[in-house]
Amino acid sequence: MNRSFFLSTVFISVWMLTACYHPEPEEAMRDLYVLAGNWSSQQIQFFETWEVMSDTLMEGMGYSLQEKDKAFKEMMKFYYEDKNVFLAVKQGLEEDYTLFKLTEAERNKWVFENKTNEYPNIITYEISGDDLLASIMNSKGHKKIEFKLKRR
Repeated sequence: MNRSFFLSTVFISVWMLTACYHPEPEEAMRDLYVLAGNWSSQQIQFFETWEVMSDTLMEGMGYSLQEKDKAFKEMMKFYYEDKNVFLAVKQGLEEDYTLFKLTEAERNKWVFENKTNEYPNIITYEISGDDLLASIMNSKGHKKIEFKLKRR
């Protein structure tokens, strides 16, 4: 067997395995650990911080700055419960978290949905190396807002 054929076979096999990766919720929760750390936007003064608290909980905070004051703040959680993964978001002075259920997962991409929430209905996280793309949109894919972040 020649070397190029062998390498091509290995590459195709690895590609097929990763392209077909659709984790169970417990695995998807573990995959989210890659988000742990500090992230900042290059476009605007927006930041996200994530910390792994346990094997079923990550806590985070997102905020934007306006002249060194926090203009926007939200508390967030990823958590695993009843064989599901959820993203919980609480903005400003709200008392309750709004829940988004994980509906799609890949190794480096997660889609959370809450069809009853006014806006957003869909929150997506996608990571590539030290780049994180977080987006929010309505259930029809309209009114999409993207936050391009880099690991700090």
